[in-house]
Amino acid sequence: MVSWIYRCRFGFLIRYIKIGKERLIKVRRRIACSLTIEQCLEDSIINKSYEPLFKSIVKFFGTILFFRTQINSSRKYLRIVVTSLNSLLIIVKYFSNFSLLSFKYLDYND
Repeated sequence: MVSWIYRCRFGFLIRYIKIGKERLIKVRRRIACSLTIEQCLEDSIINKSYEPLFKSIVKFFGTILFFRTQINSSRKYLRIVVTSLNSLLIIVKYFSNFSLLSFKYLDYND
């Protein structure tokens, strides 16, 4: 169960760019897919860090762990961004078997 995740985004980026001078136009197309998981560094209830867990996830997917600090509250966050095709296929296969039930989805079914 992934109820501990503060913020998780899965999205597609489609970029269509026309570059050129007057008559010569070069068109570049790019489609990208990514998964971003973000979580507060420490759980305020149990006072434990999520860093060891996130390091395990980073090692599994072969990606990088990012740290960021929120300006107005000085809270520290961990962030993982998964973009490789192999990693995304693992995630798609997992969620095909174990789907997430969000509040929006549950409200829709009511």
